[in-house]
Amino acid sequence: EMAIACYRNSFFPPAKYADHGLAVASARAGNVIGGGDFGEYRLVPDCMKALMKGKAIVVRNPASVRPWQHVLVPLSGYLLLGAKMIAEGDKFSSAWNFGPPEIRPISTEAIVEEVIRCWGSGEWTHRPAPNAKKETEVLRLNWEKAANHLNWLPVYSWKKAVEQTVDWFKAYQAQKENPRKDLYSVCLKHIQDYTKEAKKKGMVW
Repeated sequence: EMAIACYRNSFFPPAKYADHGLAVASARAGNVIGGGDFGEYRLVPDCMKALMKGKAIVVRNPASVRPWQHVLVPLSGYLLLGAKMIAEGDKFSSAWNFGPPEIRPISTEAIVEEVIRCWGSGEWTHRPAPNAKKETEVLRLNWEKAANHLNWLPVYSWKKAVEQTVDWFKAYQAQKENPRKDLYSVCLKHIQDYTKEAKKKGMVW
């Protein structure tokens, strides 16, 4: 509702498109993961930093459920939405969600276990954050609108998202030991792999 109000009350509201000629939309994604993310207090980056140091992963809320997805999943939606807006103007000026394919909830614990499996070693421990604000235990994202009106679908499952993310961090770790390793080529391959899978699934973009 806030997103809808935001674009409707912007300097370029869809109702006055004929006057300003600018299409405006808002887009929201779930919990995005991917290689190169070293953010603080983010589950997967914290997992990778711990594993690369040979330390146990500290998990605050193992039962929390989030719409986990690889960064290329919503990015493909953003780019498709942008292309549609350039081609057809304010027809797509509204609020959009881009989320993962899973209907069943995926817990923090499941993500951490999969990270460890893909890495090949490691362990985790539960340590609630002291005096932390209560977090929402279950977050989900409905992206039916994007599917029905943009012909967009997420390509990677949550397990594939974890696998690709860990693969990048393995390459990063290898580069630290051998500077000749090329991370750019790893990123490019990940984009190409995602594009190939998208074509197999008949994505319009």
